[in-house]
Amino acid sequence: MLRIGLALFTFVVVGASVGLAFLLLDLRDETPVAIALGTLGVLSLAAADALIARFRLYRHGIEEALSVSGAVLLGVAAVVLGFGIAGTQNADACIVAGLVVSSLTSLAIYLRYGFQYAGVGAMVLAGVAPLPIGSLSSSWKHLLAASISGMALAVANVMRRRVSEERFKDDAEVFRAAALICVYLSLNAYAIGWLWMLFGSTLEPWFLRSTYPVTWVLPVLGLQAGVRVRDRRLIDVSLALAIVTLVTNKSYLGLARQPWDAMVLGALLVGAAIGVRRWLTSGLSGTRAGYTAVRLLESEGRAIHVAGMASATMHPGPIGESSPTHTEFSGGRSGGAGGGGDF
Repeated sequence: MLRIGLALFTFVVVGASVGLAFLLLDLRDETPVAIALGTLGVLSLAAADALIARFRLYRHGIEEALSVSGAVLLGVAAVVLGFGIAGTQNADACIVAGLVVSSLTSLAIYLRYGFQYAGVGAMVLAGVAPLPIGSLSSSWKHLLAASISGMALAVANVMRRRVSEERFKDDAEVFRAAALICVYLSLNAYAIGWLWMLFGSTLEPWFLRSTYPVTWVLPVLGLQAGVRVRDRRLIDVSLALAIVTLVTNKSYLGLARQPWDAMVLGALLVGAAIGVRRWLTSGLSGTRAGYTAVRLLESEGRAIHVAGMASATMHPGPIGESSPTHTEFSGGRSGGAGGGGDF
């Protein structure tokens, strides 16, 4: 919590500094604004590097917020500079340039400091970059985004096989799970349809017909690979994507949703969980191929405890008891039958 608090405070400081700089310089045109934003972004990255190199601040929140601020400022500077050079009629190209600059900066941050979320951010920004391109149809935008995420998935797989240090293996597993999510969301037309509508996405029927089986195949392949290489993150992500496939299945088939759909899905998930647990516990010593339903780590028990506390906080409070009806004989003293009160 202290790390998050310091990061939020640093974001406030960076935002206030940018506002003060623009107030003092009184910038109006796009090119001076872009130069100022780029300079502030470089200064933010330099400040983060100085804090890490000189004061040994690492994962303290301050240097992380400065790094993220630098990537954002450089991306915005690229967008504004594009507006100043090409004009607003090429707004899609300017937005793409900003996303690419932020993606490359995030990648450099990961290579420099090893922040996992910076690598994931670089991957997400690179996948989103094709969406604003106005010359492409919506379906081809999705396919291009899926192709970029697929290349990131392939790089993560190669990285996982070739690295020897546990830290880099953990990074590769995180990137692989994140890339699988990006590929799936790029191809599932109904998973985050509200986001695609922001870019004016109208998908062709051929895209819907071709991606429907993919939404079923990807979670199965991910789960199979996760079980084979014993990657817990990949297993969890694949199961989550399988649930998303079940949720969006009716939308793909054009079927009407019913009020009891959530109940059927919940019963299916509960039944599957009970069946898998009983299958694992029935094996030799309660294990099958090295997998067990018993919690081996204390952290897993704490996570379940936290989830229980969260569910308790969201539970509605008890219904208050109705107060007794006020009568005209209330307030009496012993033996007075209400005398001396309201009677």
